[in-house]
Amino acid sequence: MQWLEDFSGLVDFLERYLDQHPSARARDLYKLLYQGICGPEHIISSPEAFIHNLIKEYEAIEPLASILLTEPIRPDGLLHRIHLKAHKARRLSITRLADLCLETSRQTWGSVREISFVWQEIVNLHQQGRLSGIPTEEMQSFSAWVSDMNFPAVHHSREYSDSEHPSYRLISANLIPHLFDTAP
Repeated sequence: MQWLEDFSGLVDFLERYLDQHPSARARDLYKLLYQGICGPEHIISSPEAFIHNLIKEYEAIEPLASILLTEPIRPDGLLHRIHLKAHKARRLSITRLADLCLETSRQTWGSVREISFVWQEIVNLHQQGRLSGIPTEEMQSFSAWVSDMNFPAVHHSREYSDSEHPSYRLISANLIPHLFDTAP
């Protein structure tokens, strides 16, 4: 992964993310990196369960056309969050979305070892003052916890969840154009 070696691009990417999501905490930065490195595999126990949960969530949300349909979660733009509220507002196919998300999960992504490496670099950059927006004590506390837990997948912070009400799935950037396919 080229972007794992160029941390200046990663810092710019994370600074933009924090500007766009002011309620984000250290946990949310970590979740963004975790998803960007490991992809969606950790949330898909089975295709049937994934589709069931997607449809259940999709039916419960209100459409919202004022938000972006997708948001990159990696500096290289290869993986995106697709916002379900925006997807629903555009009346796109939920079946096609499910298929594309499952296809994304079958692609090769990174490992917990890479998460560990990148997160430690982020902590170092934060200590150097090159990454602002997260209080030092919070960064240190969360980093100690995530390291002790061997870098697990996590949920969003309460602050982020309460502010943003996130509802999304992950999709490979090269599959995004297929969201708009009209053929069955």
